[in-house]
Amino acid sequence: MVKNNLFSFSKKDVDFYSDKICSLIDSWKMDYSTFNISDIAKSSFPKTILGFGGSHIYYSQINDLKVTKSLDLYEYSDYFKDSIAVGFENGFLEKNMKSLNVIFSFPSKSVRIDKDIVDEIYNGVYVKTLPFEQKEFSVIDKLKKYFNQNTKFKIFNDTPAVNFFNIFKNKQSDLYLGVVSGTGINISCTIEGQIINTEFGGRDIFKKNEYDILIDKESINPNLECTEKLASYPFLQKIHTKYNVPMDVLIKRSAGIIASGIIGFIKYTKAKSVGVCFQGSFVCKDDTYFNLISDFIKSSGFPISILRENKADILGASLV
Repeated sequence: MVKNNLFSFSKKDVDFYSDKICSLIDSWKMDYSTFNISDIAKSSFPKTILGFGGSHIYYSQINDLKVTKSLDLYEYSDYFKDSIAVGFENGFLEKNMKSLNVIFSFPSKSVRIDKDIVDEIYNGVYVKTLPFEQKEFSVIDKLKKYFNQNTKFKIFNDTPAVNFFNIFKNKQSDLYLGVVSGTGINISCTIEGQIINTEFGGRDIFKKNEYDILIDKESINPNLECTEKLASYPFLQKIHTKYNVPMDVLIKRSAGIIASGIIGFIKYTKAKSVGVCFQGSFVCKDDTYFNLISDFIKSSGFPISILRENKADILGASLV
């Protein structure tokens, strides 16, 4: 029988791992952006957001920080081509549109994505890169075939986009943290006025027990996305089902891991005021989980303003 204490996580653990994260940050190669906090401004015109999720493409039209129209697309034979055609048919895309913001909501070599979709999307498309720099990804080359030469594209990871929304809402904080917890986990932070994608889920920080190691070995990318495999919802379900570990025990560990990351960045920056925004199917739909994270970070004693908005990434993308 699996011992539940192998998965336990306490405030003492949060203190230990947040200190560890604080000490490691300088050694991390993170995605620094040339995009500055001061450039976040509320759009006065509609924006179209094209999102690439783990198993689908989605469209959203945003105006005045409100979703006015949305569409999720699944199971197309040609994942890219067919979905773009549907975008035109449903009025999300126009040949002469001035701009299109593109979001990627998954990490490189994600264990959650069907390999056929991975081959399509990761054909030079997503790399751990500057979230806001205009680069020639293959997806942009493909998109350009459908639009005139004046259409401008912006491409970035969803977690920094959560921080756009956070920065706009939590004005005048010393530190902004955008946190995603759903099918995956990630943290975006601000350092010296720049917005950073930390790829937190891909870091190897936390101690793994024998069952975590077995789950990792069964994945398509052993020894990668280490933190995500300890804290994201699909892996919690897998451990729960396979080893009969209670979900409440696993959820508390996940909450402690997220809180450790948040507090680690607060300690690193020595911020006196912090704005945190949570987004993702797990953290936004499970109040118990959200409250556990909140309790962990509030017990640290830092002055923190907390938001929870499940559309923060697409709303944030409309601000740039």
